[in-house]
Amino acid sequence: MGTVAKIASVAPIGYEGKPIEVECDITNGLPSFQVVGLANKAIDEAKERVKSAITNSLLQYPAKHITINLAPAELPKTGTHYDLPIATSILLSSAQLRPEDVADAAFAGELALDGALRPVSGIISIAQTARDDGLKRLFIPKENVEQASLIQGIEIIGISSLKELFLHLKGEKIIDTSTADLLATNVTRAPRAQLHHVSIDDIAGQEQAKRALLIAAAGRHNILFSGPPGAGKTMLGKALTTLLPPLSIEEQLAVTKIYSLAGENIDQVITERPFRAPHHTSSRVSITGGGTNPLPGEI
Repeated sequence: MGTVAKIASVAPIGYEGKPIEVECDITNGLPSFQVVGLANKAIDEAKERVKSAITNSLLQYPAKHITINLAPAELPKTGTHYDLPIATSILLSSAQLRPEDVADAAFAGELALDGALRPVSGIISIAQTARDDGLKRLFIPKENVEQASLIQGIEIIGISSLKELFLHLKGEKIIDTSTADLLATNVTRAPRAQLHHVSIDDIAGQEQAKRALLIAAAGRHNILFSGPPGAGKTMLGKALTTLLPPLSIEEQLAVTKIYSLAGENIDQVITERPFRAPHHTSSRVSITGGGTNPLPGEI
């Protein structure tokens, strides 16, 4: 007790991410749990989730004064993915884990009260930043592995619970990562999921509009639809995505990253070109992006 433990994590900020160091100091005194470092309400509530998760995973929760610092302290931090690094830092500071167990590793994931892990948004930014920061391993919820596997150069290890992570780090029950490697190699060959279910062959008539679509798709031109409600503008727009070539790996990464940051898709890789249909009453923020916690807009 008494040593300051340091665990690596990442703060997704917009389209990019920043490395975060989760520090834990356990000292004698009345049992308490304090989180400092410009954390938002969701992170402040992590103390209750972390306490229950550690106890219900049959690990020792120290009845002492616990201080968690999220450095750099001036960077605003949001999200529930700090649960796992906070819990791991407590286990490290209380000597249940050794520093060499967590060397070159980053952690991200939301904890349930029973110690299970829940998927989080922005996992591609987290994996990318961890790799660029020189880290070798990333421990994340199993549901996030498919998306994170788009990032090459870092070992992605999917875990289902805090107990499973503890046993892996102690070397008692090693997690099989071959499934993550399989996902990484299969991403390039993923079948095109027909999300919109509209083919240009399904559209009767509209010969001039269909010819315009073919020309626009072939030359990568912009196209503007004009007509009364019910003329088929949206249907033609949906059909356009099926005329375009499949997404490249770089495009899959970019599209999936944006959807993950928006919280719309946090467990699958997007393999089809997106089709968006914003309402004509949409606000400026919903179109261009932004907000108190910046999120991607329709553009």
